[in-house]
Amino acid sequence: MKYQSVLLGLASTCAAIDGYVYLDNTYCGGNWLGFKGINPNVCYSASRAGQSIGWYYVPDGWNLETRNYHYANCDEGSVDHANILGYQGSSMCVPAGPRFDRYQSLGYGFLGRKRSTAKDVGDCVKPDTFGLADGTMFNLTAMSDAQVEQLLDSADPEAAGLVDVADLFKEYIM
Repeated sequence: MKYQSVLLGLASTCAAIDGYVYLDNTYCGGNWLGFKGINPNVCYSASRAGQSIGWYYVPDGWNLETRNYHYANCDEGSVDHANILGYQGSSMCVPAGPRFDRYQSLGYGFLGRKRSTAKDVGDCVKPDTFGLADGTMFNLTAMSDAQVEQLLDSADPEAAGLVDVADLFKEYIM
């Protein structure tokens, strides 16, 4: 019996749930800021708000409560909850609204288990990946905060004078 609980614990640490904050005015489409291989009860906060949050690669049989925050740093006063039951690599898209029109941070926990006290705790984790609508992905962990902001500004579809982002930041393409 002890071995079974150890194996289940190891399996949960190997799972790789991803969370994306979609920046464009589309339902889980367009450019996104991504958090790869996220852990439960941790705050993941993007530098920009997005229209929706995508949850990906939820392992089979996992029953999750996702926490989708409208403000940075997992502000508990701005959270919407959604539940996912993992089935064949489940994914889910959560659009913003109706109380707020954007999302900026996220976290999750397991339904039926005690959650940490007030909110997703600790220092908020920054996104590690930026994805363009065309599938190009950039490694944000190798960039300074100023470079990340320059990349996001350059890739904004509503910005005047779009540049070739892939060419400008080619050394960070994954």
